[in-house]
Amino acid sequence: LSSFLLSLFEASDPVAQGKGIFAGKPASVNLTARELLDRGATRLNSDKELIDLPLARAEVLGTIGDVYRQLSAFTEAKPILEEALELRRTHLGAEHPDVAECLHDLGSLYHEQGDYEKGLVYYTDALAIRRKIAGEEGERLVANTLHNLAWMMGNEGDCENGKALFLEAAKIRERVLGATHRDT
Repeated sequence: LSSFLLSLFEASDPVAQGKGIFAGKPASVNLTARELLDRGATRLNSDKELIDLPLARAEVLGTIGDVYRQLSAFTEAKPILEEALELRRTHLGAEHPDVAECLHDLGSLYHEQGDYEKGLVYYTDALAIRRKIAGEEGERLVANTLHNLAWMMGNEGDCENGKALFLEAAKIRERVLGATHRDT
């Protein structure tokens, strides 16, 4: 996994061939976050280390897909997040917290695209799994999904149900994070 991550930062280096010799790397100096992300997405399909480690691959896919989503690059995000979900369901089972994370991220993707019907399905499935996670971490995750569901319902015009979910999320966050936390 570390070699995959390090390879994202390597410059095109035909002369030095990775020997640490500075040779024509000015293009890599101004490498953007989006270019690194695109590199990672491209290399995911050829990296032998990650092909043999499906859960590590799912973790990297989920991260790259969610960053694409945060950049509103929905076309790029969707298939990557879907692959992460499929890998996690296959290797961890349908009720695993990591599956819920993928469901939540896909809910966010559809929510942000304005497809509230699909967003609702993914958020609801994520919430069902997250409600089964014990402890404060489980409660924090439930509150995050409730918050997003409430936000989406408000966007959809269902302010009454959205308000109830916001209040439920706020109560959980206050209990778990404390009254002075920024998310409370």
